[in-house]
Amino acid sequence: MKKLVAFALMMTSTMVFGQQNPRQPIPTVSDQTTPYIEPLKLDGPRMGVIYSPLANYDLIYANSSFYSVDNPVPDFLSTIGWQFEWKYFSTMDGSAGLLEVMPMITGMDAGLFIPSLNMITGYRSKGGFEFGLGPNINPVGAGMIFAVGQNFNTEHVNFPVHLAVIKGRESMRMVLTFGFNLRSKSRSRF
Repeated sequence: MKKLVAFALMMTSTMVFGQQNPRQPIPTVSDQTTPYIEPLKLDGPRMGVIYSPLANYDLIYANSSFYSVDNPVPDFLSTIGWQFEWKYFSTMDGSAGLLEVMPMITGMDAGLFIPSLNMITGYRSKGGFEFGLGPNINPVGAGMIFAVGQNFNTEHVNFPVHLAVIKGRESMRMVLTFGFNLRSKSRSRF
């Protein structure tokens, strides 16, 4: 019975931890000269314009003494906010998979305060081109946001520019945003 228990424990530990072979080589990184390029990190302010000719503003019309069906909300509204981002994978050449969260405030130029929250998951190439999609939530309605963008840079500053389409059940909005942040230097991992 003791031999059976010992055999069962040995088999279980082999299945859980893998076969222990002292002669098995330990994997190492043989290329110590290729630098690891840190993916761009574009946290920072965002501002832009939203074009929303088909938006449903019934909630605003019901609660506004200024805007109504006869005096509609303008088709173009300003938007301002902040982009937070986290990478969930990166490659040696600097491209990365990202999760971006952007709280925004729209309509301040028209005397409105329309908060929104965008959560986009996407991909950014080493050259700064990116695309993604995710939910958009705001008091006017929820929808899905599809975005593409490009990062333009100088020696010290990144300038991300994005074009997005937000499609809701009863509306569609187009958004053009731009921002900036301090450019970080590439670092070698080794």
